Amino acid sequence: MSGSRRRPTSSAHGAALALVALVVILVMAGCRGALDQSMLRSSGPQAGGVERQWWFAFWTAAAVYVATIGALLWAIGRARRRAARGESLREDHERRMTHGVTIGVGISVAILLVFLFYDFTLGRSISGSPSKHPLTISVVGHQWWWE
Repeated sequence: MSGSRRRPTSSAHGAALALVALVVILVMAGCRGALDQSMLRSSGPQAGGVERQWWFAFWTAAAVYVATIGALLWAIGRARRRAARGESLREDHERRMTHGVTIGVGISVAILLVFLFYDFTLGRSISGSPSKHPLTISVVGHQWWWE
């Protein structure tokens, strides 16, 4: 009785995968929103500051990611070369690893402080109104309508 269950064929599996992909595409298409409402296409000076901050954060994160993956690949290569030569760890490996982690934490704190400073300066620059006589809109909300 253990062989009574049949595995789905590859065509049935492919059809199910295509159906799931179609559903995901349709759901994602509904998330688009208005064409003129994009964080990456700013329409004013204050929105431009937020966009610049976003791109700064994006490129910083990309650089940190590339550096992290590069360090990981370097460490893997170094460990493989050491294993191929039959070498053991140096006596000061614990101290060297501690220095490496300390440097990594220091760089992380420095990056976070740069983000904090950039965010504070941007917040101060966009917190005020853009002109001396800003447009004021008074809205009264009731339970079922706006006034």
